[in-house]
Amino acid sequence: MSAWIDAGSGAWWRRWDSAAEWGAAAPSRANAAHPYARTLANGVSAGLPEAWYGEADGLVGALAVAAGRRPWTAGRELFQAAANKLGALGAVPRVQSCRRRGEWGADGDALDADRALAGDLDRAWRRTVRGPRPEGTGAVVRVIFQAAANARVNAADYVWSAVAACALIDALEAAGIPCEATRVALTREAGAHVDASRSDVPVKAAAEPLDVDRLLRLTAHPGVYRTAGFAADDLSLPRKIRPHLGSALPWYERPADLRDAADAGAVIAPEPGAVRDAADACEWIRRELRGLGIEDPAEREAREASEAQARREYAADLARWRVQDATATEAERARVAGLTPAQRAKEGRDAAAAKRQADRDFAAYLKRAEAAAKADTQVNPDLFG
Repeated sequence: MSAWIDAGSGAWWRRWDSAAEWGAAAPSRANAAHPYARTLANGVSAGLPEAWYGEADGLVGALAVAAGRRPWTAGRELFQAAANKLGALGAVPRVQSCRRRGEWGADGDALDADRALAGDLDRAWRRTVRGPRPEGTGAVVRVIFQAAANARVNAADYVWSAVAACALIDALEAAGIPCEATRVALTREAGAHVDASRSDVPVKAAAEPLDVDRLLRLTAHPGVYRTAGFAADDLSLPRKIRPHLGSALPWYERPADLRDAADAGAVIAPEPGAVRDAADACEWIRRELRGLGIEDPAEREAREASEAQARREYAADLARWRVQDATATEAERARVAGLTPAQRAKEGRDAAAAKRQADRDFAAYLKRAEAAAKADTQVNPDLFG
């Protein structure tokens, strides 16, 4: 871990090397020193361990989840609900590689004469196509989880923001887009702009396979934040700042590097409490996909349906036009067949005369246009006295 005081904001900053290092720095007994954890204070959590820690048995259950001794089945169910709702709209489209490869088929851009003469018409044409991008290659999407939450944020409301970000990572990686994730906790003294602190914990590397249960435990469980999180941060903070760990720094006051990261395309997870259910999570994911330049699954489905309908309508119009053309052609043939040689010659002369007149009209139009353009470019001597 690296620790320093940020020169720009004056915040106490800890940057952990790994989630394992961060977790190892959080002995279970350290959490008892935090006043919020000791008294379960601040209104909604008073006397309600489950509302504070997110576990029916309160502190004991939260510590068990933080240490990995107990699976967090409730979090997995919430994640699955968000993923199912997103999946109902359609999967994120698989990313296509910029590299093109050749393939043979029944149509294409170039005909191979040898294959055609050999009768292999199903594989006589060659074209180049783009295929799916290989796993783990290409641009990496950076996701930043906001871990800090005020003490009044109920455990049930805390979880959804991180669950939404986990579902987004799952959807992106399923489409071949690698993601890296960092858990950031920004806190300060309640109602003031002093004694701020920051803790950055890397929770997923781009080349690391997604472990949903681990990521949920580290980022979405309120009890883990209010036990292991408080305990680990206690170790490197001055005593006067430790009571402020439950007072979140508003995200609109985020440090410059996080603003720059957002401007550069990083995905910033919502503040804890901003997302309340699977519908909110799905809506946020769709907005972020659009921000990343990825077509929204629902919009893609609507576009494909519209394009299919347009193709069907065009095919129907084409068939109708062909029937009309065939009918008109037959009628014209019948009319011409009934003409005498003199009548046919007269029609030919009339058509030639009409073409010559059209050519003369067009030549006159060009002369008028050239004269007008020349007049527009001439300098009026009166303008210069």
